[in-house]
Amino acid sequence: MTSGRTEEELQLVLRDENTASAVLFITPEVQDSRFVRHVEAPLIFQRHLQKDGFVAVVIAAGGLDFQDVANILGETTGAIDLDHWNIKKCTESPVTEKESAQIAEFVLEQRLAMLTKQLPSGEPLKLEVSTRGPLGKNMQKALVADFCHQFRGRFVLDRAWEEHILPGLRAIKCALRRHSAKRRIECSGTLCLPAAVALGIELMPTTTLTAVWTQEQQKVGRPAELWSLSIPREDSGFKKELHPAKIDSTDVALLVAVPPYNARKVTVDIRKSFGHRIPFRGIVQIHHEEHGPITAGEAVDIAHLAKEGIQQAFSAWDVRGSVHLFMAVPAGLAFMIGQLLNGCCGILQTYEYLAETSEYAPAALLFPSST
Repeated sequence: MTSGRTEEELQLVLRDENTASAVLFITPEVQDSRFVRHVEAPLIFQRHLQKDGFVAVVIAAGGLDFQDVANILGETTGAIDLDHWNIKKCTESPVTEKESAQIAEFVLEQRLAMLTKQLPSGEPLKLEVSTRGPLGKNMQKALVADFCHQFRGRFVLDRAWEEHILPGLRAIKCALRRHSAKRRIECSGTLCLPAAVALGIELMPTTTLTAVWTQEQQKVGRPAELWSLSIPREDSGFKKELHPAKIDSTDVALLVAVPPYNARKVTVDIRKSFGHRIPFRGIVQIHHEEHGPITAGEAVDIAHLAKEGIQQAFSAWDVRGSVHLFMAVPAGLAFMIGQLLNGCCGILQTYEYLAETSEYAPAALLFPSST
């Protein structure tokens, strides 16, 4: 790609109203980069001066101090006075993964602080999360979180849950609490069920944070609908059944299946996943064999049945081990189940279904009671 073409494309990106932020990473090498000093930096500062909600973050790295950044950029900053700019400094060279995460969290904080100023009082903040496909630009979404690069199809990269996805969701939750208190958070996205549960656990109802899920229903011929635990519980007709298994185990399996998924098929696949045996004290099944597409109120009912099933199993079998969650449900229901689990179980092992082998593979390990 030619330098002229690079400059043209950079201009298009930075002038696009969908571009919300930019990180200007300054190292000693920038002193010799005409492109950064005379093209990239001026464009970023020009966009900042438009005061349209764009957030510019300047990073001093490679051993640079704050004043070094101003000296390197010189007059290219235009009307910007870097002596009064909140420059972030990286102390390690090269920059560590921990520092990179801190930069990302700082950008998130700045973005949400700006959104708080822009959004009218009472207007919801729309959050979109994806693990299944790249997120396109969407002016209707205030904040997007794309974790697709942590997956290869349905297979998550090694340590991605522990080191990237879950810390990312936690950072989003913390920033929302600081900057969007009392504002409804409308979540949506194309994401795996373990991620939906994890997001629900992070965004469980509190006195300062209310999160709901926008459930897409095009496949069943219905318009999108907000699913929320605040919706009145509607009798779904789903059954809650407890099936005892391995007497010396302290762990409980929770199986939730919504048609067209069949609970019997899910049970068979669970057995196959564990060498055709059930290593749990028992299985709690929440299912209905012939139900059509569920409504928002029915989803609330099923989510509560799941929580009540766990509590009943712990009491009936006198155990208090981990809960292993197997689901074949809409993402909105997985999200609400996650929201209900605080105080219900200490350790939650989620699973990803692998259609290629008809087996369940361990996914995110969650700790609802510590959230």
